[in-house]
Amino acid sequence: MQNLKSISIPEPCHQSWQQMTPVTQGRHCESCCKTVTDFTKMTNSEIINYLSSNTNTCGRFEKHQLSNINTQLHIDNMPLKGRLKGWAMAVGLLWSMASYKAVAQTGAPIAQITADSQRVKCAEPMLGKVAMLQYREICGRVTDSQDNSLLPGVRVFSNSNVSTITDTNGNFKLHVPLTDTQFTTRFIGYSAQVIKIDQAKMKYAINIKQMESFMGEVVITKPPFFKRLFYRFIKRPVHKVFDRKRY
Repeated sequence: MQNLKSISIPEPCHQSWQQMTPVTQGRHCESCCKTVTDFTKMTNSEIINYLSSNTNTCGRFEKHQLSNINTQLHIDNMPLKGRLKGWAMAVGLLWSMASYKAVAQTGAPIAQITADSQRVKCAEPMLGKVAMLQYREICGRVTDSQDNSLLPGVRVFSNSNVSTITDTNGNFKLHVPLTDTQFTTRFIGYSAQVIKIDQAKMKYAINIKQMESFMGEVVITKPPFFKRLFYRFIKRPVHKVFDRKRY
């Protein structure tokens, strides 16, 4: 089963649904020799479960379904704190709608428009191949190249800006899109390292090097005598006067 982040139909199909041959899960399209799954009767959870277990899928959707499913996928992929905040906002919105309906019912009567006089034309369901953003998991451990000590707090991020940091044992776990080709480690005092993602490899052992540093006696060069006198008795007192006036 694959993890989904979003679904879309980049190129809607213009074949006639009514002219397709009915089959068990939808209809068979003679043009592309594929079964087009009818998702219009499924719930969001049923659609997500189906797409998580199947690839190269052609489907039929109501236009509002795609936005609803992507909203649910966004909430499912959020951390627990973000989910709680989203649920609280949803409850607040439902409460506001219920209050608005109660007020509307007690207000002045509103003229009703008959269905025969104003027919709302429903949007036709959309057909096409479902494009899914798929993810893979990579994990590993980051150590110091000099003494192999474990490095916690190292930032690890892919070229699509999916990021995490290593734990107290130097371990990390990252869910990246299949389209990502590399990830980078970055840590204070160490040189950044770029690692190419191997599609057949999931676990990485990474040794990062400390940046070169310099040691030696510190030599302090003083300005000339008259410049020191100018700064001490003229420039610095003038700055103090202006600072007092400013405040």
